[in-house]
Amino acid sequence: MGNQKTYRQVFRDVVDFGALPNTGTKSVPHTIENMNDEFTFTRIYGAATDPVNLIGIPVPNLDAIGFVYISVDDTNINITTTFDATAYTRCLVVVEYLKN
Repeated sequence: MGNQKTYRQVFRDVVDFGALPNTGTKSVPHTIENMNDEFTFTRIYGAATDPVNLIGIPVPNLDAIGFVYISVDDTNINITTTFDATAYTRCLVVVEYLKN
């Protein structure tokens, strides 16, 4: 019959990404070990803070100023911006995944 439920453990890592880049891509190593073709990412998200102006933005983000794009590969978390986002000096990224 159809889809049977499969219960899996969800793993979550939080990475201190630091400052967002100025119109480009910045890569920061994540802490995920022994990645292979059995891994499935379920959520990739974060938030960045401008501590001077007390402004926070979600990551990823799209607004009138530009966008903030996030991706994960086998080594790094990659964030790309289309504007000078260096005022956002604090950024935490959460990566959730399954080890099938």
